[in-house]
Amino acid sequence: MVFVPFTTIDNHKRSVTVGAGLLSNEKIESYCWLLEAFLKAHGKEPTLLLTDQDPVILQAVEAVFPNAEHRLCLWHITKKLQAKVSGDVLKITDFRNRFNKLDHNLQDKRWFKDMYRRQTSWIPTYFKDMPMHGLMKTTSRSESANSLFSKYSHHGNFLLYFMVNYDTMIGKQRNMQRRLDNETKRTRHKFGMSTGLEQHAAKVYTNTIFAEVRKEIYKGAWNCSIDSVENINGWQVVMITHLDKRRQVKTKCKVELKLPEKEINYTCELFKRMGILCRHVFAVLKNNHIEEIPEQYILRRWRRDIISSYLLVSKNELAEIEDETFKLLTEAYSNMEYCLERLHNDKEKLEDFVKTTRAMRRVFEQDPVNTIALDDSDEAVFRLFGVSIPEHIEVNVPPMIHNKGSGTKKRMVSAAERATTSSKSGS
Repeated sequence: MVFVPFTTIDNHKRSVTVGAGLLSNEKIESYCWLLEAFLKAHGKEPTLLLTDQDPVILQAVEAVFPNAEHRLCLWHITKKLQAKVSGDVLKITDFRNRFNKLDHNLQDKRWFKDMYRRQTSWIPTYFKDMPMHGLMKTTSRSESANSLFSKYSHHGNFLLYFMVNYDTMIGKQRNMQRRLDNETKRTRHKFGMSTGLEQHAAKVYTNTIFAEVRKEIYKGAWNCSIDSVENINGWQVVMITHLDKRRQVKTKCKVELKLPEKEINYTCELFKRMGILCRHVFAVLKNNHIEEIPEQYILRRWRRDIISSYLLVSKNELAEIEDETFKLLTEAYSNMEYCLERLHNDKEKLEDFVKTTRAMRRVFEQDPVNTIALDDSDEAVFRLFGVSIPEHIEVNVPPMIHNKGSGTKKRMVSAAERATTSSKSGS
């Protein structure tokens, strides 16, 4: 069967799986069914989708997600270059930077003509103002996710084994997120500047995003100089010169700041593309003695507190629990985490806390009402999977499907690899 994961990025810029499906074939109807199931589960269309050039997927996306921005993965496109051009042309040093312009007499190549017609779907210049958050400039996240799942599955797995392995992989992702969240809370940063912008960034962002924001703050202080400042219709218009490492002029940028609203307009557009303010804006904020990043320019998806405490605790491993009970459970976990976070450096208070919770545990252990019947197999299944065992089980064996690469028990060799091998053997 075809395994189709849905991959996104979290507030630590790590790939996470937000859904997956198993298809018996790769027809348009199957992909439409899968996307409709995704839509039903999440309640709304994704804002942006990146896929490969599979025409079936393209048609399914257009049919089910008509309002979503759809772009082609740049990694998949550049990966095909070796199979689409000859070795001599590929050796040209700047070819990869200019191949979208159809240089080198490649107009008759069908693949290049098709890619040129669809240039607005994959060349970043055409959607600089779109909130991509760095997705276009990274290696293929979908291929990375497939590689991770491959470590926990095998072509000969039964469906039950596959689902157990799938849960293991999802558990690893969740565990990594909790670990990174904990590291973000516990990290004590050393600040290299006296400005409050750096300290404020450390309070609101995860460690990963803070590192990027701090770089922009430093660049704004060291590499940006203010050329002129004018007041026009309530806006402070500032011209910035950005110097490179050699102290040579790299670019010029205009920043407009409206006080006291702290509304900002600027030509760099980094916030729209990456979700963080650029060095030019930080130079202007610092010049105006603004000590905190304006709230409207702190993207919610990068905040350290983006994940609600209600989501940090699973509902008894998928079991249905009344909303009020679930809220109490999550609040209890949240209170426990809050106390431990503030007591881990105070041994005496931590000992008192342990004594108090130990006494509470003994009270519950002695209460027969709270005893869990571990010998009840049905109850154990319910606690583990969140569902009861049905009285009648009717599961049909799925038909044998031969999709791309199935049945060979070998890894599929891409056209690029075949082209590389052929060129080496010819030389």
